[in-house]
Amino acid sequence: MNSELIHIGYHKTASTWLQGNLFDNEASGFKRFISQRDIRDKLILVNGLDFNAEEFKDYYKTLVNEDNFCSVISNERLSGNPHSGGYDSKEIADRLKACFPNGKVLIVIREQKDMILSTYIQYVRAGGACALHDYLEPSKRNQAIMPLFNYQYFNYYRLVSYYQKLFGKESVLILPFELFKNEPEVFAQKVSDFSSVKGLEELPFTKKTNKRISTLSSIFLRQSNKLFAKSTLNPFATDLNSWKEILVNPCHEKQDVHKSEQGNENEHSRGNNYKNILLVDSIIPKKIHKFFDIRIKEIIAEKLTDKYSEANRKLAEIIDTDLSEYGYY
Repeated sequence: MNSELIHIGYHKTASTWLQGNLFDNEASGFKRFISQRDIRDKLILVNGLDFNAEEFKDYYKTLVNEDNFCSVISNERLSGNPHSGGYDSKEIADRLKACFPNGKVLIVIREQKDMILSTYIQYVRAGGACALHDYLEPSKRNQAIMPLFNYQYFNYYRLVSYYQKLFGKESVLILPFELFKNEPEVFAQKVSDFSSVKGLEELPFTKKTNKRISTLSSIFLRQSNKLFAKSTLNPFATDLNSWKEILVNPCHEKQDVHKSEQGNENEHSRGNNYKNILLVDSIIPKKIHKFFDIRIKEIIAEKLTDKYSEANRKLAEIIDTDLSEYGYY
């Protein structure tokens, strides 16, 4: 391999576009040899007592069958999970260093108010049922049992400085998502130059992926999630098979349903639920949508105040980038 590019996210920073249009674009000199599932199962979710870096390195070598590409390892979960406060982000960083000691790391950040709004909307879309306040400020008693949202996850300085310590400052590129929005060609070229690839082919910069649902849709969806969206983010909802059993099988006769089938039905149920919400949402006047959009942004701004100002100032210094021009305060 000529080089390895490790793209760790963050979430909600055009990762899907990068993976589908740049990192899978062999004409631009990039190629992903390992699947998202394998990154998740073999690198991220493995218990620390079971993880073996040498075994993973040996496995990865079997996947890389060409040496004229920049090999890309890309999965936004490598930066941790925002819904659980990134509790394992340091351990994942250590694993990446052990597996790819000479790799180059790409980290894409996003202004925190916008990032937290997008993260919360995604949480609801994935089945979450907590109101915004409860999501952002969960009970500390619960966090002793299960990691939940933590504002510090979006203190980018902490993770960026740790990656610079592990890999060296020159081997870590930090780019703001806002640069991608405003000047996608410049953004892509910076990634290309950093990775030492031959150059960029024409890319579909106007192509949109994972469009965010409206604030009002998220309110409707959150309420329906309480009943119909059983998931890891909402484990206490009643799943689709349970509703069927209640309505169709009142005598509670045991039915043999495979777990994978249950999961598929739950996913299908959430998908239909989401489509129905969007249908209702589409007939609501734009003025009402605008009111709710403005209000949720105001609430998040009130909660953050100066929460990240010092961390963003320190981050701007170590990455040599004026973040204030992108709205980071």
